[in-house]
Amino acid sequence: MARGVRIIDRDNGLKALVRRVKKAARGRAVKVGVLGGGGGDGGTTTVDVASIHEFGLGNHPERSFIRAWADQDKSKHEAVERRFGESVVKGANTYDEALEKMGLFLAASAQKFIQDGRVSPATIKSGDEGSNTTLIDTGQLVTSISHEVE
Repeated sequence: MARGVRIIDRDNGLKALVRRVKKAARGRAVKVGVLGGGGGDGGTTTVDVASIHEFGLGNHPERSFIRAWADQDKSKHEAVERRFGESVVKGANTYDEALEKMGLFLAASAQKFIQDGRVSPATIKSGDEGSNTTLIDTGQLVTSISHEVE
């Protein structure tokens, strides 16, 4: 009698890994910035104020706080993205959890960029009742920076 070959197929997590990676390939993303609303004085919204400073509209100089943050901290952002991507592959986070956590981290990082006085030119400072840091007087602009998973 001939001896047969016996094959034992053990899945040590490959199928789950493939499912997680396929789900991550859905094209979802995280947006960070001043994403909406917030009324202001005279009908000016927080998004209007953010745009005026970010792009230097009207007679206001450009005080980029989103593009400058994205450019100056690019390597940090890539490391965060890699860390959360690895957490999905390892099963520590679902893809949605990783996106949400990454969004929270990046929004806080953008807020800290302003709070640390890294915005230039440093021409808007209250000195009276508000902060001595550029773009911080009432704190409305800083606290308006948020994230959204789409």
